[in-house]
Amino acid sequence: MDQLRVSGAVRPRTRFSAFNKAWNSVGVFLGVLCTVWIIGPVLLIGIFTARFLGLLHIQGYSSEKFRTKNGEGLLVIHRHPSMRETLIIPVLFLSQCIFHFSRVPLITPDKRNIYGQIIRRMPLRVISIFIDRGNFMGQGRALLKIRKALAEGRSVVLAPEGGRTWKGKEFKTITAKGEILIFRPEGAVDLSKPVIRRFQEGVRKVVAPNVAVLPIWVKSKGWRTTIKIGYPFGISKSVPACEIPELLEDSMLQLAAEE
Repeated sequence: MDQLRVSGAVRPRTRFSAFNKAWNSVGVFLGVLCTVWIIGPVLLIGIFTARFLGLLHIQGYSSEKFRTKNGEGLLVIHRHPSMRETLIIPVLFLSQCIFHFSRVPLITPDKRNIYGQIIRRMPLRVISIFIDRGNFMGQGRALLKIRKALAEGRSVVLAPEGGRTWKGKEFKTITAKGEILIFRPEGAVDLSKPVIRRFQEGVRKVVAPNVAVLPIWVKSKGWRTTIKIGYPFGISKSVPACEIPELLEDSMLQLAAEE
């Protein structure tokens, strides 16, 4: 291999670095193209079919809610009772990104579970930020990538419970009177009620004043799924970072309690 001597050090020439960078860019473009124009429409047909059969109900949908504005990032947070919503929610962006690839949302699958393993072998991997749960350094790198994407005005879909809702140990619920309670169940938790698993502390590291948050409530029972979409809101600079997870939890529960 040709070598280049600089200040007494010998380094390999990087004649192919520009080519490799361009080739990687082409691969990303083709992956996004396949995701938006092939996988997206297929999933959309599945959503229409599920709605026709009464298996899926979507409430409060508006394409404007999923549109980033004035360079703001959009963090879409959702309850995670099943795996279905992880496929459904990103498709709700399809109408605005079919010809604008910069509006394609980033998804955040778990690196270790079967869903993440499947995505790693599909074009969807180019719009994925994989979270290595249980690995402190891996989770930290993923949070930095999410924060960077939001700062660049991208949209990111995240399940802040840190996994499936029923796997939690500490939960939050809202009563009919609007009172929010924290509890630890002795057995299985009833997910048919307005209950969420406590959010991961890391979520406070990705929310910034230039980021809008869109809460989505997901209710799953058997084969039926209900998705309720709230309204985007911002978080004031005056809110301490340690209070952000609780603020997001409460916004999710209040959405669930709305008639």
